Amino acid sequence: MNSSLGNENNSKAVWVQLTLTLALFFVLPLALPAVAPGLKSNSYLTKRTDQVVVENTYRAAKVEDVTWRARHQSLATLGTVTGQSETAGPSRKVQSFPF
Repeated sequence: MNSSLGNENNSKAVWVQLTLTLALFFVLPLALPAVAPGLKSNSYLTKRTDQVVVENTYRAAKVEDVTWRARHQSLATLGTVTGQSETAGPSRKVQSFPF
């Protein structure tokens, strides 16, 4: 087998890829505005989407909140460990506490 044939073709492909990458990502962005200065100030090309302002409000949890949640989560976990479904036994719904 002649392995130099594969290396020669690969070498050419690598140089073509390197040249195209340099042209597309470094040369073209610098040369295009110099050739066509209107591209920087074109209103169609400088459009952007409106930014959404997100406001989050946090509050410290009270001791009662934490103990209530822990107690109800342990009851729910106990039911799944013992093999009881939520529908078995007296019907009751555990409501989650809004945090």
